[in-house]
Amino acid sequence: MAASVAAWEDRGDCVAAFNAWNRVWNDDGGSSCAPNCDFLYKKWTGSTNTEHALLGAPPVSRFRGWLARHERALHVFGSPNRAAAMAEGGRVYAAMVASGDFCADFAPRYAALWDAGVDVLIYAGNLDPLLGAPVVAGAVDAVAGAALANATKRIWRVAADDADPAGYATCVDAAARLCFVVVRNSGHEAPSYAPRSAYDLHARFVRRLPFDGAGGGAPTCDACDGAPPFAGPALPGCRHRSPDHTHWHERLRVDFGAGPAI
Repeated sequence: MAASVAAWEDRGDCVAAFNAWNRVWNDDGGSSCAPNCDFLYKKWTGSTNTEHALLGAPPVSRFRGWLARHERALHVFGSPNRAAAMAEGGRVYAAMVASGDFCADFAPRYAALWDAGVDVLIYAGNLDPLLGAPVVAGAVDAVAGAALANATKRIWRVAADDADPAGYATCVDAAARLCFVVVRNSGHEAPSYAPRSAYDLHARFVRRLPFDGAGGGAPTCDACDGAPPFAGPALPGCRHRSPDHTHWHERLRVDFGAGPAI
């Protein structure tokens, strides 16, 4: 299947390449193939969750609700097609594929940013079947293979006394910082599946802190604003969650000035 996708990309036919790839992942929600989608990942594994290897079905999405609550900040409020803009697949997704964006090689763009003195953070979840750490590592190697190969990989914990590591980080600190981080127990959307680790990840990167056990300033509370099995209501401390619980993304904005006030 991978060879088929690469062959279509080499011929410059992004739509055909996407269709071959989409036979496995059904990533556009079936908008290009319904009602007869192959969805081979489901057929081979029995799971419909292509974003987390341990789950058989997608969890309730907090992210979609967050998008809907912040339509104005995302500049889709008032659009007659704003529901489609929020959805997976549809005309927005099809336009991305038809334009060739889906097949574009972004590694040179990250390399150009780093060469220009811009800090670059690239991370992936180790339980993401769709775009996990092995796939992302190939792109990272294209950005700064030699520099990262000579850098030290750190075992990263959110707090020094955490029994479980949050992941593994390799950083090159030159004129600009480049970090490749693997987030343990995380699926495709790290903030949804590993919110505490995602918070600490961004805190360390924005503050240019090392990925060691000293702590990046993540909250000490349970990771309630996330999806099971490693976050959300699966955690004993989250079963009686406070109604004024602050979401990880709001904490990120308040603490680090990340993004507009929304």
